[in-house]
Amino acid sequence: MKDYKKSFIISNLLLVGIVLLTMNTVIFIYSHHSAIEELKTTMTQKTEPYDMIRDILRDRPQTAPNSPDGTNDNPPSPPTADGGANSENSEDSEDSETPSGKPTNAPVDDQNAPTPRDGGQKPPRNTRGEMSKYAKSVYVFFYNPQDEKVSVISKNELLENDSLLETAQKIYAANGDFGTVSDEDIYYYKQGAGNETKIAVASRGFIRLQMIELAAVLFAIFAAAMILFFFISKKLAERAARPLEEAMEREKQFITDASHDLKTPLTVILSDADILLRDSALPAESAKWLNSVKQAAQNMKTLIEQMLVLAESESGANADFDTVDFSDIAEECALVMESVAYEKNISYTADIESGISVTGNADYLKRIVSSLTDNALKYEPGGGEINICLKKDGSRARLTVSNRAVIPQKDIGHIFERFYRSDRARCAGGSHGLGLAIVKNLTELM
Repeated sequence: MKDYKKSFIISNLLLVGIVLLTMNTVIFIYSHHSAIEELKTTMTQKTEPYDMIRDILRDRPQTAPNSPDGTNDNPPSPPTADGGANSENSEDSEDSETPSGKPTNAPVDDQNAPTPRDGGQKPPRNTRGEMSKYAKSVYVFFYNPQDEKVSVISKNELLENDSLLETAQKIYAANGDFGTVSDEDIYYYKQGAGNETKIAVASRGFIRLQMIELAAVLFAIFAAAMILFFFISKKLAERAARPLEEAMEREKQFITDASHDLKTPLTVILSDADILLRDSALPAESAKWLNSVKQAAQNMKTLIEQMLVLAESESGANADFDTVDFSDIAEECALVMESVAYEKNISYTADIESGISVTGNADYLKRIVSSLTDNALKYEPGGGEINICLKKDGSRARLTVSNRAVIPQKDIGHIFERFYRSDRARCAGGSHGLGLAIVKNLTELM
């Protein structure tokens, strides 16, 4: 019954574990995909205001201070962080780009970027009316691949200024408008072409941290659910096994009661048969039938005794354990069986290590050794070999009773079942299929 409960609990936990693991995996994948999509949307929203700024600045006339004719040979520069351009009309602003193409050191936060005077529009917000949680982690700039120049638009807290141009070149050369730059651990979003490429970048670490936190939460939920379902399965197993335990208990009680009730008449039959057989005037034919009755009664008595022992071994009644000398018990049982081996012309050896003590029941140990040895002698043909070995095996004792007779493969999985007998055992007779079942129960009890 313990094996049944254990199997029930393991099956339930496996089923629940697979379901929870599948659900957590789906939640994790969906959350990761949603986070990427939200970041992409945020990048798009962050870059839209700068389109309006760029369009306004494009319509303003620009002159180059160093040009004699008042014209500017270079194309208009992208807007600077304060919304101005690289012209003499922007006296309070700094150049947004250096001759080497490096960004300015004085960018301002994109949230303070100016908006068109005619529209007064603010940066787009998400559907909830609030800026996305990724807004502050997105960094926006313009890249001119022809002049290899970068114009800083929003506050730079992500990339080093001296590496920004190299990063922009990698993003410009990448396929797709959204993706990752693995060696710099960033996400990017780009829009436009030529000298109007607009780029937004964000660290991958932000989403990675979110996923780690989500994974920790999902793992905690999984562990708590498994512990909870373990106790639930344990209660369910006990409840499901209760009718079976009651039925088995009634069966054991019936076997015990019936065996006790049958022992008395069998004892009377055997006694009467012995008395009748002592009569010298008894005809030979009658003596023959009396001997047959006596043998049948003796076999039935043996079966009943084994059933009583089996019921006792399954219930654990009278299982008093103490420290016993296993070596002495094994030697005693081996000596008793030696005469039987001699009569069957079987080579019989005993390799018993002395001084092996175990915590157990002396009567149980005697029955175990005797049953295993008797089983080996019963099926080993004349001229065979039997060996009894008792050795220390770490902190345990290992008893081995071996013979050369081969157990058929189809019988190996059943030899410890109650009332199971192989075809050879049926032919041999004298076996009820309870000896090894008793050995198994007594061993498990100890």
